[in-house]
Amino acid sequence: VEQSYNAIAKALHKDFADEDDIQTTISLVQDTLRSWPQRWLMVFDNYDNPKVFRKRSIREYIPESKNGFILFTSRHTGLELLGGDRISVSSMTKSESLDLLLRRPPSNSAEETDGLAIADLLGHLALALDQAGAYIRARKLPLEDFISHYEKRKDVIFREVPDDWEYHDQSGPLSVSTTWEMSFGLISGDSETIARKNNFLTLAGFFDPNRISERYFQAY
Repeated sequence: VEQSYNAIAKALHKDFADEDDIQTTISLVQDTLRSWPQRWLMVFDNYDNPKVFRKRSIREYIPESKNGFILFTSRHTGLELLGGDRISVSSMTKSESLDLLLRRPPSNSAEETDGLAIADLLGHLALALDQAGAYIRARKLPLEDFISHYEKRKDVIFREVPDDWEYHDQSGPLSVSTTWEMSFGLISGDSETIARKNNFLTLAGFFDPNRISERYFQAY
């Protein structure tokens, strides 16, 4: 959030220089938006873990303005405490999940049953289903074998993350993390090449995907 405030400050004030004191930046942005004549929208995306904001309440990041709108996206059930209207977004339907996973109609009833079992396991989340489908196609894996692959990789994740990881008891984020880890397992090459690819992909995860050129991938 603080990095985003810095980016907003630079967009609003071309002569803005990074401040060591984040409160100065927050105050500058909020004062500017408070008197901004046009309507504006600020989005707090993936506000899933309020505990992250122990040092500074999330409310301190919310500007007040008659022309402004604030949008939170979150899986956190207590978000209504912040006030405002709440819009619940339903998960994908079984048919939509199956289409995304297979990228084609199921060839028979057994494939449909196995595909729906995978969709249920992944919570019908689009990103997890897309990653699972790519994994299945890359390995030419029968659908009935996917769940055992998934459970093995999930156990590895549980061993590698702290016991107090906030997503330990939430199937959604865990399913995405697991299918992402499974996709990493498909990286080919010798140990040095695999390490370089892993490092690059990890680093790329911190950048805007629209700014990452395809030529970086063409070398492989």
